[in-house]
Amino acid sequence: MVPLVIILICDIGYTSVYIFLVIYGLEASLSTAGCLWTIWAQGESNGLNYGEIINLLLVYLPTYVIPFIMALEVFSRDWVEESEEKKTN
Repeated sequence: MVPLVIILICDIGYTSVYIFLVIYGLEASLSTAGCLWTIWAQGESNGLNYGEIINLLLVYLPTYVIPFIMALEVFSRDWVEESEEKKTN
């Protein structure tokens, strides 16, 4: 229910939603980066062998890469709203 409310408030399709996409992408990728580092640094001490560590890293890597790329792509967009572009034309 909450995501639907956020989408309705944010004027989907305009720049007001961009900041939420950047925040989500950075938060999701940074949280996953912490998990990946923990797996790498403490995996063997928690009973995982090298193959299991690599397997976990490869399974969770997309949950780091995809939100990070999404945040970079949205951040690199032109944040001028379409209504402002129409006024200048």
